[in-house]
Amino acid sequence: MRPTAAFLDLVRSIDSGNAPTQLETLAALLTAEPPSGPRASATLRHLEALGFRLEGGGRFGDAARAYELAAAIDPHDPQRWRRIANTARLRDLIGQERWDDASAFVAEIRGGTRQQPRRCCNSAGITSAAAARNPPSSATGSPTNSTAAMPASRPWTGTASAKKSGTCGSCR
Repeated sequence: MRPTAAFLDLVRSIDSGNAPTQLETLAALLTAEPPSGPRASATLRHLEALGFRLEGGGRFGDAARAYELAAAIDPHDPQRWRRIANTARLRDLIGQERWDDASAFVAEIRGGTRQQPRRCCNSAGITSAAAARNPPSSATGSPTNSTAAMPASRPWTGTASAKKSGTCGSCR
């Protein structure tokens, strides 16, 4: 059994310029007319294809929303769709270089509470946890501007321009 014509028209009309708005319209449609039985499995296939298409266009946040819609209507394995949505959401945050939000999101999906974003304690890109393990080495107690203060077990993970400028990205 096919999904409704309105659903199919919405799915076909979604592109990078209108994805957030159309996805909310799609969510309202699925809430008003929840698919069941064979229609639910066909709708899931369309949502999966939509998410895949949005991911291919680099629209990971919108793809995550499509997968969240799939999780909401799948009676058999909604956890599968949540995992896929979480992966897409994390790729979106990382793609936008929103490191603090990505860290908080990972903590949230691991079952912890949503944490405040971690900020650098100095311009060398040392997080507060790393600073606690390696206190400042200067006599004045001010943070050093050397990457030598970073733990050896934790290699530089920032961009080349960030390393050159001495910032980690969170404190810019």
